[in-house]
Amino acid sequence: MNCSTCGAQSSNPIKCDYCGAFVSNVDNNSNIDNKGIQYHQTVVRKGIRYLVNSDTPFQGKIYGYYDNGALDRVATYKSGVPDGPYELYHSNGQLEVKSSFKGAEENENIHGAFEKYFSNGQLFIKAHYKNGIKDGSYEQYYENGQLNFKTVYENNELSGPYESYYESGQLEFKTAYKNNKHNGPYEDYYENGQLWKKGTQKNGTWEGPYEQYFANGQISEKGTLKNGQWVGTHEEFYENGDKINFINEFTREYKESTGEEQRDMLLGCGFIFFIM
Repeated sequence: MNCSTCGAQSSNPIKCDYCGAFVSNVDNNSNIDNKGIQYHQTVVRKGIRYLVNSDTPFQGKIYGYYDNGALDRVATYKSGVPDGPYELYHSNGQLEVKSSFKGAEENENIHGAFEKYFSNGQLFIKAHYKNGIKDGSYEQYYENGQLNFKTVYENNELSGPYESYYESGQLEFKTAYKNNKHNGPYEDYYENGQLWKKGTQKNGTWEGPYEQYFANGQISEKGTLKNGQWVGTHEEFYENGDKINFINEFTREYKESTGEEQRDMLLGCGFIFFIM
């Protein structure tokens, strides 16, 4: 609609968004039930949104509603494209998304702070976008309010510290990323808080000393890795703490196996008998 006082296009059917004057002359696209301009009153041509039967790119707020009349979304447009605050709502009236767009159709160019919520009002995601891609801090939460994980993005790639948590709030693992790959110290935990894995990764592969533990805290495996492969001494342990002797373990399994299994073991592990 156009304001009869200043001539500006206003999304408010009662009062002008720009000069504040009450609108007395409205066009056929107006909605005078205080719900503002709605999406069905607009059309998109070549990526630009217009009021139906208008050749002027839309400027102002557009409202969307559920079938039951509850507010679905509110978007701000400038020169026919979303540019400014954007809010999306659950059907129960709770806020679902709070964000901003910059110069592109909705969901294509989020820019700035971004928040998303569960239908119970609990925060789900808190992030920062730059021209449509994740850039900056990123946090995600469980529906009970506990932090799920937090990290940092750079140009839409994981780059920086990363911490993940169980729904109970217990730390699950912590590491660091660079160019979307694990880089740096890595620690993984059982839900009881006991350390499970400890090592270092470089470009997504294990590199250097590595330790792994049972849930009771007893070490299960340790050694050194290079390019993801064991080098040097590699030891494994039973849950009671006893060290696994691979030669004895093979002999026990061999005696307990069937004839066909023995044949396969001999063919696959003949080097053990050569060493013996």
